[in-house]
Amino acid sequence: MQAGFEEKLAILQAAAGKRMEAIVNSFGPHRFSGCRNIGLEILPYGDTRSSGLRFCGQVPYPSKPVYTDGDTMLCWLYRDINLPVTVEVS
Repeated sequence: MQAGFEEKLAILQAAAGKRMEAIVNSFGPHRFSGCRNIGLEILPYGDTRSSGLRFCGQVPYPSKPVYTDGDTMLCWLYRDINLPVTVEVS
């Protein structure tokens, strides 16, 4: 096994003055009760200094909608490189 971590950040931008909604439709195949090794964090707030909503497995999918407070949403996917993950967000 290899040692390491991989992460991807997507910055989604709506038209000025518009808000966005995201629903996590699926997450897997690996699921954990904690988000240490694998997870998806959605930051729907303009102030990104605080943590967003984390998804790492034990939530029933599809999730409840996540609404932004402005026109920007950050989606941060991270994983141990030995744990494949597929996430669907609409």
